[in-house]
Amino acid sequence: MAPEDEHSVIKTAERRTGGYLADSLADLQEAVRLYDANRFIGHIEKVELVKGDVTQTVPAYLAREPQTVVSLLHLDLDLYEPTCVCLENFLPRMPKGAVIVFDELNNRTWPGETRAVLERIGLNNLRIQRFTYEPHVSYTILE
Repeated sequence: MAPEDEHSVIKTAERRTGGYLADSLADLQEAVRLYDANRFIGHIEKVELVKGDVTQTVPAYLAREPQTVVSLLHLDLDLYEPTCVCLENFLPRMPKGAVIVFDELNNRTWPGETRAVLERIGLNNLRIQRFTYEPHVSYTILE
């Protein structure tokens, strides 16, 4: 894709939302391609998008890629069961110093994430931190 075409894709995304938004797997794949285009060793794949239900795709992915280590886990699943599956599968692969980001922790509208964290990790095992500029997103650094 020519640079002027890349600019067109970015402008289209900006017009849609006032920022960047990927509405489909194809949009996400294009965003990753653009992101990787000018990165160091850009010819080596650094992102793999897996389409599907995480309750099925996460265990299958980790069975296929047993060497996987997770340093950053961003949970934005809203619901109890998929959050549980991610915690059960990814936590054993997270070293000390790894970060878990929560998008709906303590959110009355989406209680599933909080319930999953309470049951799978326990809040007393975490030091929850928040961003001053974002009241809903929180994170913890594993100790």
